[in-house]
Amino acid sequence: MIKVTGHRGVKGLVPENTLAGFRKAVEIGCHGIELDVRLTSDGQLAVIHDATLDRTTNGKGAVIDRTMTELKTLNAGDGQTIPTLAEVFELLKGSPMNIQIELKGPDTEEPAAEVVREWGFEERVTFTSFFHHRVLRV
Repeated sequence: MIKVTGHRGVKGLVPENTLAGFRKAVEIGCHGIELDVRLTSDGQLAVIHDATLDRTTNGKGAVIDRTMTELKTLNAGDGQTIPTLAEVFELLKGSPMNIQIELKGPDTEEPAAEVVREWGFEERVTFTSFFHHRVLRV
């Protein structure tokens, strides 16, 4: 069976790594989604690909230099905000969709694994990273 994974939601159809993008992935029948996580200055997991806000939002600077509350004030495209990992899980809790979490920033391993455990999504989540030590730590 071929399985389709929506990269950053449905990047190209709606703003990437947004709740609208993940909702669209469900609507069009994707089997799974891929998303990226980075830590905020207050230790929350923001779902965003880049280390900086410049490309995907109307903000500037590093994600790690902002709190989640500050990130929520930014426009991530079409009026969407940067979601937390928990918000994505809330959206997908009724779907059987698999979730690939790319650990983008340093020290994302333990908080991401904790959120996965809290939601009981251990069987649905796959962790990836370009840095093998991050996957090993999970």
